[in-house]
Amino acid sequence: MLRNFLVIAWRSLIKNRLHTSINVLGLAIGISACIVISTIVLYERSFNLGIEQGDRIYRIHSYFSGIFEGTNRGVTTGVQSMVRDQFTGIDLAVRINSFNAQASVERMGHQQSFGQEKGLAIVDPEYFDLIQGYEWIEGSPRQSLTAPGQVVLTIDQAQRYFGTTNLADIMGQEVRYNDSLRVQVSGLVRKPSYYTDFDFTDFISQPTIAASFLAFSPAA
Repeated sequence: MLRNFLVIAWRSLIKNRLHTSINVLGLAIGISACIVISTIVLYERSFNLGIEQGDRIYRIHSYFSGIFEGTNRGVTTGVQSMVRDQFTGIDLAVRINSFNAQASVERMGHQQSFGQEKGLAIVDPEYFDLIQGYEWIEGSPRQSLTAPGQVVLTIDQAQRYFGTTNLADIMGQEVRYNDSLRVQVSGLVRKPSYYTDFDFTDFISQPTIAASFLAFSPAA
């Protein structure tokens, strides 16, 4: 009985080749689109899942109107203290100043440039309380990000800069950004294992802003 049904179905498909081709093509496109959309959705929803109580974390954006209109994912530095003073239920308010700069280090007696680095952030020590998952190899947030001229690097970035796997040799080394900003490596961390859009590699201490040209830069 089943064999007869299959034979009849096959003959019908062969007899109506045009309709069969259209139906098969439509089904293939539909399945492919479903797979692609599902993959994109799953990927987008996989970020920052390792952050505890991530549903309680909010980023403050700016909206501009007038001559220039649009949304910026940053705010002025003073917003942090305003949020603490005027909003209730705030457990933690953290500043994250991201910027790009030319990075260079001294290697074998000369300054080696690494071009434009995009993973730079000036952060409060509390950044690592907010975004969990970093493994501290050397230093600690309170020790490594409370004084001017300090920078914490991810292990991969540190090895890329200095060309060595000996972490003891990396601590205390100098990194220059745009030639003028000189900081010393005060800590080393390993990145979180989960997907995250907080993909910074160089964490500069917030007090560095007031002690450098960054105090007069829009990035501050």
